[in-house]
Amino acid sequence: MLVVTAEIWPDGDESKSHEIGYIFASNEADIDGASAYEARILQNYSEHLSTAAIDRYVLAFRERSDGVWGLVAEILNSAGITAGHGINPIVAQQLQSALAENKKGNEDA
Repeated sequence: MLVVTAEIWPDGDESKSHEIGYIFASNEADIDGASAYEARILQNYSEHLSTAAIDRYVLAFRERSDGVWGLVAEILNSAGITAGHGINPIVAQQLQSALAENKKGNEDA
């Protein structure tokens, strides 16, 4: 069984971490290097993160040689969970500017 746990570490501090989601995947069948996985995806509701609760079961089919991240991507894809619709280009530019300022501040310190 594959277990994937997603955590948030506020300000990079592990002592403040909290789990926000999980994937549990079990290999149910193998044929010539390909596998069928039954997976459960759980995501906790978070008002702070604006995330909805998710509890879904899916089947995912992968070549074992694709590795763990190929399997995780296929499980999420099978559940219809995608990266979203992108971000407003103006907000993206503001975030890039904030990152540059943070990096500059860290170098000056």
